[in-house]
Amino acid sequence: RYSFFQRLRFVGGVRYERTDFQVGEGDSTGIHTHDFLPSLNLSFALREDMNLRASYTHTLARPNMREAAPFASFDFIGGIIMNGNPDLKRTLIRNIDLRWEYFPKPGEVVAISGYYKKFIDPIIRQNIVGLGNPQIKYNNVDQALVYGVEFEFRKGFGWITPAFESFKFGMNFSYIYSEVDIPAVEYAIISSRNPEFNEPLRPFQGQSPWLINANLYYNGKTNGLDASLAYNYFAPRLTEVSENGTPDIYESTRGMLNFVIKKQWGMHFSASFTLKNILDTPYMKTYTYKGEIYYSSYYLSGRSYALTLAYHIH
Repeated sequence: RYSFFQRLRFVGGVRYERTDFQVGEGDSTGIHTHDFLPSLNLSFALREDMNLRASYTHTLARPNMREAAPFASFDFIGGIIMNGNPDLKRTLIRNIDLRWEYFPKPGEVVAISGYYKKFIDPIIRQNIVGLGNPQIKYNNVDQALVYGVEFEFRKGFGWITPAFESFKFGMNFSYIYSEVDIPAVEYAIISSRNPEFNEPLRPFQGQSPWLINANLYYNGKTNGLDASLAYNYFAPRLTEVSENGTPDIYESTRGMLNFVIKKQWGMHFSASFTLKNILDTPYMKTYTYKGEIYYSSYYLSGRSYALTLAYHIH
């Protein structure tokens, strides 16, 4: 780490990673790579409570065993046959991040961030069409781009009255644009079946165009009681890419509300209660064909409750 001037700081380095990932016999399958991954971080203190930050980093993502396995496995939760691909490549990711942050008081923040990510050889999950049981396979595509902005806010309620000093509210909102190249062969099939189709890109799999997270916290420093109410909401996102020009499948918009409360007695005893998915919003996957929307799957996952009693040994 090297500090220069009084308010400017630079932190940089390079990480080396060697990957030997063998999934079959011989050297023709698996991943055998040598990667140098730089990390450059720059921060400038505008004031004691305000910073500007910028970073440029390289990271990577490797396929997991199910994705790279030279055989099929069964997903008992979704009832889907998962076909691995031993020829998958690892994904290289180039990241650029910019952030302005302001800390009005300890534990409070207002921040605006922008980011850009380029994925080389990202892995997609693709439906296999025309078979009796639902099946998917994994493939690499050439590249993908993701960039967006995020607003973050966290504020206490002590300014209203000292009685509310233990309460805080936080939220963040993200707007994201993403794109993935459609392989040339697949694009030719789609455009031949639909002459009006002229977009050689699709959204990045699993990436919503916008996200909202909001949290209400209570931290009782004197009574050992903590509680939080959290709400998460995302816009529709691509979940499965279909082959041979058949429609892609999207997970529909969904909001979730969760509640957690915890009580601590002394140094050793604690109890907590968790309630998840209070709204029990339906889980839906849909696809669009000739202007009509059809369900690929629809179910209610239900609410879950958990009561935990713990004894801590110090």
